[in-house]
Amino acid sequence: MNLPKDDIRTQLEDSLASLSLQKSEDIICQVKPILLSNLARKRLDYYLEANPSQLDLYIQNVIDNYSLWHDYLFAVQIERDFAVWEPLLKKLIRFAYQYLVHKNFDTCINTHEFAEECATKAAEAILTAQFPYDISFDAWIRRIVQLKCLKFMSEEMQKRKIPANMQVVLDEETENMLETPDMLQMLQEEELRAAIELALNQIPEARREVIILQYFENLSPTVIAQRLGKSTDAIYCLHFNALKDLRKIFLKTGINFNE
Repeated sequence: MNLPKDDIRTQLEDSLASLSLQKSEDIICQVKPILLSNLARKRLDYYLEANPSQLDLYIQNVIDNYSLWHDYLFAVQIERDFAVWEPLLKKLIRFAYQYLVHKNFDTCINTHEFAEECATKAAEAILTAQFPYDISFDAWIRRIVQLKCLKFMSEEMQKRKIPANMQVVLDEETENMLETPDMLQMLQEEELRAAIELALNQIPEARREVIILQYFENLSPTVIAQRLGKSTDAIYCLHFNALKDLRKIFLKTGINFNE
């Protein structure tokens, strides 16, 4: 939305005043701080998509989700009720495991352990994160899990001599996660970098080294040959086979890899 934030706030106040004739004063008072917070975090900008007429629908969505999820969130974040947390943690582990497998992790015991680690990190974030009430709760926690998985993948790759410019950098403030075009694009870019890191780690070391030197250090095949003590023909062969390996890996994960 291109409207100034003050104009949006004015429209928000007017919409709430109008809705107060239909809704209880309590619910309006309860959702108003949430709406103002979402405005400050630019969530309204994305959801309204330059169409102020959708503001009433947005507010109604927040009200509906507040009525649906507030008591549950209170049990999760304030009371920290074990009876609520136990099934929630299982769901987080399931989301993490599904995401890691989607990212080409093997369906093995280690992946289950990785999923539990990522789910635990997600649970810690959920304890203090601010739920925006403009998306479903499951979509919100799934996004938190995915970001924690990406952070885990990034940290794992940092242990394997992957160039710094390929490392995934994630924002620690998961409460600011948005299901918006900009956020989705950023997440897709992070996922792509993580996929490249994982793929490189699966190919032979000599081939991986050629790819890193050529594409991330911008060295020519001749310079790479000199650095590695190989012939230029050998470098071309390693490069060709590396791309072939990577293409196979990416195809398995649904990524189109072009030379």
